[in-house]
Amino acid sequence: MRMLALLLVLVPAAGTKISRYREQREAFGLDGKIPITSTSDDHGRRRLRVAGDEPGLSIAIARPFCPGQEKALVDSFADWSTFPLSEHDCANYDVGLVLSFPREPDRSLYPKVFSSYESIKRIMKETEGWSGCVSTVELSWANISVEEDSYGDYFSRPGGYRNWVNGPNRQFERLFRYLQSKRFDLWYLMEPDSYPRRRFWLDNLMNEIRTAAPFAILGSKYDGEAWNYFHNQLSTDVLHHINGNGVYNLTDPMLLEMMSEMEAEADTMFNAVPFDLRLSQMMLEGASGKPCSFMFNSKKHNVILPDKSAKFVQLWEDYGGSYYGPVMESNVISNRASHVYMPDDVEEFSLVHGKKIYHPWSRRVNGRRSLSPMFMDLCNAEVKTKWFMLIDDRFKLLDDFQLHVTKDDGRPLQGNTPALSEPCLNSPVRHARFLHASLDAVTLSLDTVFYTNHVRELCGHLESINYEQIIEDETFLLRNVMNIGGASGDSVMATVYFAWLSKQSLLQQTYETKSKAKLGINPKFERKVKPSFAMLNNLADIGSEEYAKATPVFWHVPKSGGTTAQVIVARCLGLVTASGTGTILEAEAANATGIPYLGPQELRIVHKDGGLRFVNVDVATIRGIKVAKGLDPIGSGLVDVALAPDLDTFTEYLLDDRRGIRAKMFAVFRDPVKRAVSLFHYLQRVSGNCSSQFEISIHSPHLLRAQAYWEPTYDPALANMTIIEWAHSGKAENDWLTRVLCGDMDVSVLDYACVLLQTDLTRLVL
Repeated sequence: MRMLALLLVLVPAAGTKISRYREQREAFGLDGKIPITSTSDDHGRRRLRVAGDEPGLSIAIARPFCPGQEKALVDSFADWSTFPLSEHDCANYDVGLVLSFPREPDRSLYPKVFSSYESIKRIMKETEGWSGCVSTVELSWANISVEEDSYGDYFSRPGGYRNWVNGPNRQFERLFRYLQSKRFDLWYLMEPDSYPRRRFWLDNLMNEIRTAAPFAILGSKYDGEAWNYFHNQLSTDVLHHINGNGVYNLTDPMLLEMMSEMEAEADTMFNAVPFDLRLSQMMLEGASGKPCSFMFNSKKHNVILPDKSAKFVQLWEDYGGSYYGPVMESNVISNRASHVYMPDDVEEFSLVHGKKIYHPWSRRVNGRRSLSPMFMDLCNAEVKTKWFMLIDDRFKLLDDFQLHVTKDDGRPLQGNTPALSEPCLNSPVRHARFLHASLDAVTLSLDTVFYTNHVRELCGHLESINYEQIIEDETFLLRNVMNIGGASGDSVMATVYFAWLSKQSLLQQTYETKSKAKLGINPKFERKVKPSFAMLNNLADIGSEEYAKATPVFWHVPKSGGTTAQVIVARCLGLVTASGTGTILEAEAANATGIPYLGPQELRIVHKDGGLRFVNVDVATIRGIKVAKGLDPIGSGLVDVALAPDLDTFTEYLLDDRRGIRAKMFAVFRDPVKRAVSLFHYLQRVSGNCSSQFEISIHSPHLLRAQAYWEPTYDPALANMTIIEWAHSGKAENDWLTRVLCGDMDVSVLDYACVLLQTDLTRLVL
């Protein structure tokens, strides 16, 4: 991941054409490139827009890479054979492939760059679906010196953290100008760790471009889970920025002005901000009039930057930012960043930026997440055996479970992943190098057989050196990585453990370590039929003292009277309700003032005509629940009743039995056949009508992906299916209610134990 991920400001777009201004087109040699029509904008000025429904748009797929990534870049094109770009050879648009290297064109210094370029051209000629689509393959050079091409290690670089991302920033700017000179209309920035996941992915992207236009930037915010645990500690610009792997309109006048401003900031402290985040800040300051904070400010640093918000407000007003929505969130691109993900996480997306699909076992691990630093969880565990392993409460040992050990002395065989140069792997390594400077591999805790005495020694050392404070002082967005229980926190703890062993010269006598790719160890665990820890512990027992104090939560089973339930509790009973309505009302109010709605910033009650009251959180979507976690809506006491479709996510993120925050669930169950018929007609309706599908989301961009979110088989193809065809297509539900309750959505056939569990849990809910 050469170029950093950036977050964006989400603003609803209008129209269906890419915005252009004639003077900007002439200045960059673009006038007359494609058909244009003249229209009048909403605030009295004349605007020229591309005739987006006509052929002729040109897009550059530009792939920046740096020294050491040559092989990864070539290997990434293998997926282009599995997932072709276009169904009809890109018939309605022109495509150019541009490979961007940051240094100077010196064959003696960079022979791998030239050989990779030749390999990619050869792959293009030999792969069906390329030659008719990609018209040119070019190799561009940013001519950045070795000294200037800096990325990371910000305290040791000349100029300190001011230049820590100087390489990616300069490469982005120069690539932008190079593509302008080549008269491309659009640029899709696709780093080596961006992968297609669906056939005809470029067709899907171009269709979205035409639908979303006019815009300046089209892309994805961070779409993983790691940030959810410290969501409320992130600044607004970071939280809502678009990742750099996105689509840039090379003729958008506001974007062109901001690019010029970013180039002028190259020798200032603003250069410490990665390019995508800096663009997000400019947009946000233009829309709100408030300056963004400097991300490196902490207990040790307090940098005061010039306030440029007035300049960006003027740009926003001059180019009508409130009227056309310069930054749009994509439903085709997903930014997973550096975190592990499973196929079902990205099945709806055509393009994914981040680590490839990977997991040591066949099922996702979702356990109880502690609020304490992870090393304290590990250190405080009452372990009485010589060795121990970590296991999630949803898994059990396989019947043929075996530990893999060496034949001669019985040391555990331990698999790890070489860190190489990828920041997604370097983040845990960077933490561990405080203990062992030459560490170059990452290890997952859930793969590790821990030696109890060594863990105790490590824990004592971490506490003695105040390791938490070191992590906080020396890291940027990862300062909270030790506090989360997901893949990143997990890999940090195990990697720190092995760094400690290396430092103490204990590694080789305790383990036999090898690359996981070479080790080939079989999985040790399988999914067991058991509901989540949160569902069992955070739902109060009927008749108990906790039950009387618990917050009522209506489990909204899809197509089973959820709308009626909201009317009853909100209108008839007058209760303060948490659903999805509060954020919709808040978004409408914000957008009416021309300011983009960035989601709830603090908890409050939103009023609606007729005396209705809603809390401004969205518990109707998985993403909304995760965002709401930082606001603690149930624990606040503001909520009289909540309506949530996802029982598992709601109980895990918004309830906490340790703090006495529990719920008493109630639900309405409908005849499963009638519910399935209703579901089919609903999905068919929203699949065949894009405008109705996004009717609410147009006013609330942070909910753009919420449509039919609880139905994994959402598909536009449903619009032309009969209900019989749907039932036989594999797209219909398969024991959805039972699977939700027993926590197993993956297996093809449910066993009897799961059915019995569903019966018991249904009694608990009711």
